Amino acid sequence: MTPRLIDLSIVLALFAIGGASRLGAQQAGQQGKSEAGQAVDSLLAQRERAQWEALKTRDTTAFAQLMGGNVVDIDVSGVKRTSPSTTTRYVLGCQTSNFALSDLHVARYAGSAVVTYKATIEATCWGQRAPSPLYVMTVYAQQGSAWIPIAHSETPAAHW
Repeated sequence: MTPRLIDLSIVLALFAIGGASRLGAQQAGQQGKSEAGQAVDSLLAQRERAQWEALKTRDTTAFAQLMGGNVVDIDVSGVKRTSPSTTTRYVLGCQTSNFALSDLHVARYAGSAVVTYKATIEATCWGQRAPSPLYVMTVYAQQGSAWIPIAHSETPAAHW
C-alpha cells in the first residue's frame, strides 16, 4: 500500500470505530434518560404539537413565536429562512382541518436536539391539497434554559 492509502485506511477505521461508539452511547443514553432529559423531550414534543395546533387554528402569533425567526426551513416549496412575514403568510395560506403526529423521537446532543416524527395532515395550501404524510425534522439549539428552533424540514412520504 502507498502511504496515502494507509493513512486513508486508518482514518476510515477510526471513523467507523468512533461512529459505532457514539451510536452505542446514544442508544444507552436514550434508554436511561434522566428526569431533566425526559422533561426536555416532553417540552420539545409539546412545542411541535403546539405549532401544528397554531397552524390548524390559524393563530399567526403563536405560530411565529413557536417557529422563531431566521429558521432554515425546507419543504416542497424550497429552502428559505423564516421571518414574521413568511410565517404569517404560511399560516394564512394554509387551511389545516386535521393533523396527527406519530413516531415522535428526540435525540439530544451537547447543546442541541433533533425532533423527528411523521405528520399525517388534512390541509389545503394556496388552493392545493398538501402532501401527506410528511416526515418532519426540527433541530433545536439550547440557549440558556430555552430551546430555539434553528432548522425545520418537511419531506413528503414516497408513495411507491
